[in-house]
Amino acid sequence: MLKERHMEYNDLIVVCGDPIKDVYLKEALDENQKIRTEEIIIRPGGALNVLDNVASLIGKHNLWFEPKEIPQDIYTIIRPSMVNREIFLTEQSKKLTHYSESEIDVDSALRYFDKNFDRTAIVFADYNKGMLNKQKYKNEIKHEFDFCLVDSKYKSINLDLLKSCKVKIWHATGEEYCPSYAKNFDWVLHTNAEKPILLKRDNEVIVSIDVPSTEPTNTCGAGDTFTAATASFLLRKVTEINIDTLSQAAEFARDCCQEVITDPYTAATTANL
Repeated sequence: MLKERHMEYNDLIVVCGDPIKDVYLKEALDENQKIRTEEIIIRPGGALNVLDNVASLIGKHNLWFEPKEIPQDIYTIIRPSMVNREIFLTEQSKKLTHYSESEIDVDSALRYFDKNFDRTAIVFADYNKGMLNKQKYKNEIKHEFDFCLVDSKYKSINLDLLKSCKVKIWHATGEEYCPSYAKNFDWVLHTNAEKPILLKRDNEVIVSIDVPSTEPTNTCGAGDTFTAATASFLLRKVTEINIDTLSQAAEFARDCCQEVITDPYTAATTANL
């Protein structure tokens, strides 16, 4: 069921995961025909990009990010594979010290706001950097979230983190989809670049949603936008998660992605709910 738009909302969305910096190197050939870096552009990546997209979509007042202390040494370097060509390669840093030492305390969001919300959601943005991959956490999540949306790039998230969520949704991309892993979730949204978005349940395709053939400038971070937009729509615009509302959320998220892939760098959608 869709909700009517109101000026004020009594809801909360928690974004939890690996904060990453996307570092773009703009390069050119110098007079000696050697590659040199002309400019460095840094954009929020990983869970920080999810956070930026959610903030754009629903605002900052109903939003919480965990961990509270953001490590500074996890980053992605994105550079042209050849000079003057818009083809990007990604190198992941191996620095995991801060992540292995950091702790998450999701329930701190509820203690901070100290109020009862009509609806709550949590987004887990897992890039296998250590924040969501521990075998045991000091603080078990006690709050019962209406739903969680999981983007686990390497299927590496500690599934115990999802136990307190009423409805579990997995955003799987490309070849990440795994039928046995999908059994941990009530619903799966399977995206694969320009191919149709597939809504699955019990490993069966229920709905197929077409994707426009937009020529992308840069697709880095588009998956984060899809995750953020889907979660924001389900929190802000619907009262029940079912085939129809998930399809509507996926269509909205698809349109948000069509915007960000035209940006040369990791970007947040300008849409809002």
